[in-house]
Amino acid sequence: AGKAITVRSTDGPEKTTLDAANYDNSVVVFANGEGRASVLEGFELRNGTGNCTLFFCYGGGVFCNETSPTIRNCIIRDNEAAFDGGGLYARRGSPLIEDCVFEGNSASWYRGGAMYVIDSPAIVIRRTEFRGNYGDDEGGGILAKETDLVLEDCSFIGNVTTGAGGGVSVESGTAIIRRCVFDSNTCGGRGGGFAFNGTTLDLETAEFAFNDAGGDGGGLDIRSTAANIRFVDFIDNRAYGKGGGIHADSGDSLRIVGCRFERNTADVGHGGGLRTGGIPTEIRQCIFTDNAAEVGGGVYADQGTALKIVGSRFTRNIARNGVGGGLEADRLPVDIVNTGFFQNRCTDAGGGARIRGGDVVVANCVFAGNFAYWRGGGLDVHQIDHRVVNCTIVDNESYETAGGICVNPAGLVANSIVRGNHAARWPDIANRNETWISDLRWVNVSVWEGEVPGRFDGPAGIVDRRGPDRVGGTGDEDYRATGCLLGIDAGDALLVPADRADVDLDGDLTEAIPLDYFGLPRFVDDPSVPDGPELPGGAVDLGASEWNLRGVACAPDLDCDGNGVADALDIAACDGDPGCLDCNGNGRPDRCDLVDRSGPFFPMVGYWRFEEDATNLGFSDLQGDLQGDSGVVVDVGIDAVPGILGAMNRGSLEIGDTGFVRVRDRDQRFAMGRVSFTIEAWVRLDQLGAMGDPSRRQYLVQRKPGDSGGSRMDYAFLVQGGNLPTGMDRRYGKPSGLSGREMVLQFGDGADTWCVTSYLEIEATGWHHVSAAIDARSETVRFGIDGRFETIEYEGSDVDRYAGQGNLILGAHTNSSGQFNQRIRGAIDEVRISRGVIPVDALLDVWPVGSSADCNGNGLPDDCDIRDGLLVDADGDGIPDDCAVGAACPADLDGDGVVGGGDLGKLFLDWGGDGPADLDGDGIVGGGDLGLLFLGWGECPTGCDSEDCDDDECTLEGCHPVTGACTHFRLPGCITDPCFGDPCDDGDDCTVDECDPITGGCTNLPIPGCLPDPCEGVRCNDGNPCTEDFCDPVTGECRFEPIEGCENAPCGDPAAGDCFKPSPLPSCDDLDCCDAVCGVDEFCCDVVWDLACVELAESLCLGP
Repeated sequence: AGKAITVRSTDGPEKTTLDAANYDNSVVVFANGEGRASVLEGFELRNGTGNCTLFFCYGGGVFCNETSPTIRNCIIRDNEAAFDGGGLYARRGSPLIEDCVFEGNSASWYRGGAMYVIDSPAIVIRRTEFRGNYGDDEGGGILAKETDLVLEDCSFIGNVTTGAGGGVSVESGTAIIRRCVFDSNTCGGRGGGFAFNGTTLDLETAEFAFNDAGGDGGGLDIRSTAANIRFVDFIDNRAYGKGGGIHADSGDSLRIVGCRFERNTADVGHGGGLRTGGIPTEIRQCIFTDNAAEVGGGVYADQGTALKIVGSRFTRNIARNGVGGGLEADRLPVDIVNTGFFQNRCTDAGGGARIRGGDVVVANCVFAGNFAYWRGGGLDVHQIDHRVVNCTIVDNESYETAGGICVNPAGLVANSIVRGNHAARWPDIANRNETWISDLRWVNVSVWEGEVPGRFDGPAGIVDRRGPDRVGGTGDEDYRATGCLLGIDAGDALLVPADRADVDLDGDLTEAIPLDYFGLPRFVDDPSVPDGPELPGGAVDLGASEWNLRGVACAPDLDCDGNGVADALDIAACDGDPGCLDCNGNGRPDRCDLVDRSGPFFPMVGYWRFEEDATNLGFSDLQGDLQGDSGVVVDVGIDAVPGILGAMNRGSLEIGDTGFVRVRDRDQRFAMGRVSFTIEAWVRLDQLGAMGDPSRRQYLVQRKPGDSGGSRMDYAFLVQGGNLPTGMDRRYGKPSGLSGREMVLQFGDGADTWCVTSYLEIEATGWHHVSAAIDARSETVRFGIDGRFETIEYEGSDVDRYAGQGNLILGAHTNSSGQFNQRIRGAIDEVRISRGVIPVDALLDVWPVGSSADCNGNGLPDDCDIRDGLLVDADGDGIPDDCAVGAACPADLDGDGVVGGGDLGKLFLDWGGDGPADLDGDGIVGGGDLGLLFLGWGECPTGCDSEDCDDDECTLEGCHPVTGACTHFRLPGCITDPCFGDPCDDGDDCTVDECDPITGGCTNLPIPGCLPDPCEGVRCNDGNPCTEDFCDPVTGECRFEPIEGCENAPCGDPAAGDCFKPSPLPSCDDLDCCDAVCGVDEFCCDVVWDLACVELAESLCLGP
């Protein structure tokens, strides 16, 4: 029998090594019934090859057969077993492993790179690191089979298998996992971090990050009877198949509580954050953010079993090629309660969520800022028996129909707020048959022509529907009810569904849902508001939030800033904050005069500023690529952009002879189809158009698939139409007498093109502000040039509009031969494309209505400062003279940025008069002005560097023209990330740094057994796309391993790949075709042969 003794090194594993290089066996063998009292401690075990029977070798480092030893503080490294358990093999025993490191071990033929455990009552592993191990068939780190596995405070980093379970795989057993980290593990099958195919999984307080699965379950794959997952983060995991974060398939129950799913992806499958199929699933207090998949960007739940989602949040998830941006559910029954969906997107139906199952309850939920291509921007409910009750559905959008919610005609929508949504038809609510027949009761809806018992139509009365950025649905809003809520005690309490999801966890599933979206009591009666006689069963408020009689009661006064407090009360209760004063006595707090808080919702989908830093082309995440000889220059059409409250303008884009900007619109954000939209820009024309050949046309914007023919064009905006309208069979607007200088909007319908021609012309070279707004409802186009506008009708019954996949081109046109031509002869600046028809007083060339600048930053509108004599406006333009660009250097009379001899000469020319050189304002240019000029002699002050002002990814930074202080303009549609800039990075490779996405708080968790990373700061790149470049984690040296089957071949080489299929490599196998494509787009031969290159090949070459 084995001895109950402790074998311990005196100097620890770093200095005490057991090396089996010449032993041809396991380094250590336990085979005589050893128990926990047999302890091995403080050694490094290396170069073992396993205990072998014939060629079946097990346990390269440690071999345990029917034993249960204790292994503590050991490093088990660089061992290899041909069969199972490269580092350790345990059969029919219960070893205890504590404070160890398993590194670089391999099971070269089979399973368990670091450890293989089979038929063991239990194995407990604590505070142990598994790093860089390899199991050929399954379990890169651990394979536990028919075993109860306990892991506590362990880490699995960079383990690999070609099969299931990059970090850990469990087959036919149970697992308890607490406080473990699974990072950068890889598998060829399912479960990049962890694959579980057992009975019961209990996973708590763990992290899965950057794991990768060639099949399903990038972070975790579950096939179990029951799984309970609590307080686990799934971040940046990837699955080629389904379930980027988690994939769960079959079982009795799956419960997920307090978990975070962020930036997980499923490449070709469903469920970017989570895919659950065939297993009753409950999700509580979870966050799904920035996950992506083909269908169900956040969660995909199918195969008919029950689904409950409570108190969770879905934000910015995307379904790239189908339905359900945040959630796709095909279940029975479905309960989604007290959950928010914000800024999720899909290319089909259900931007926030799409639900197909039966017996559906959606209650106390908020849908805001979501987008769907076809229908149901906020929510699409497919089946007949659904109940959508006490929801707030605002500021969502779809291209076609039902911007807010698409319902079944017989399904119920009740006690809800559905307002401010956008679509070409039925902007708020539509049924699947697109008729005005649906079961709507007690609803505040802005657009609906059918009957609604108890309908309301008015402002919602929530605390702040827009948030600080003044754009709905971006995540900074406050959807709490106020005393101004339209619909207090106006909803039917009998329609509130039963609490099947047990929101309050009291075990009572038959009571009506007792809590609102914010967890406050739902049934609160306001004694000042009488219940309607049609509500004999009691009343509740409309929307997701119940007015709980807290805060300031509503008064009939205006509430210009939408904070739920009447303006008069804001002013009366002001404690001296300039924002709530009323300096001009207009009855509005000054903050309402500084920033216009009213007005409709205009989601901006693209804005390119072309600032002097050429790397920043705009504030869309589709920045665009500069092409040809285009380049950013400092010549601008306007010094400060009024439409964004005076943001400084520091550059424009010179188009040149061959230049343009290509925006590769992979998510089809700029596809417009039949919806309303607005295009505007500043344009500098160096040459005017004419009626000669097509080269006299000048395109500002064009969108169409690849380089196809014009009939498949979505839209184009020409600022100089040239002879384009004369070639159209269908055209509207100016019929004859064309000069070629008119603006033209061009559309395709899939078979032909048609256009609308403006009567307005750009008649002079130089800078101009141009705009075109398409109103799909009224079938009109509004053209604008430098503040002059006209509206032209077109007949929608006679034309159609096409919106297929395609790229956006700025500054040029591309023809069916793939050539780029008909460019702007000059420069473009401040190009903005927005959904909806932007009013003329909200364009970028005018100050917002009801607003005023605050150029001196004192919190008071400039008009108040001018009125009170604090600032001077001698020219009466509403802009204080001291705040004009250049006012900080008044002696720079020639505007060259330097006060010098040229300015002295101009002063002497004005001597004795009252010209611009009257610097002291006494009406005469004289000695006093000469003295001021000499005081300012030298370079003018430039103020701050705007790059030093960058405080937030959601603000546009600039410098105040007078004070030089940083200025910040909040970008509409952008959500502030409290974790912007990696604030939690403590610089220590041996800690896991986490930033709370809600509070911004930091945690830095030590990684057990972590050693400094020798690859820190090492960058390995040999420039060859056919090698895998990496840093050796042991030596810190660069390695370049050839990628099998990969060759960076030139044009015409058969190894380059098919010209008509996308490839991760550049070039293609047909020499002539390859040369033709790369002559148009060098990207295809320099970087990668992507879909855009295939589209070029289809138009320029003979087909396959």
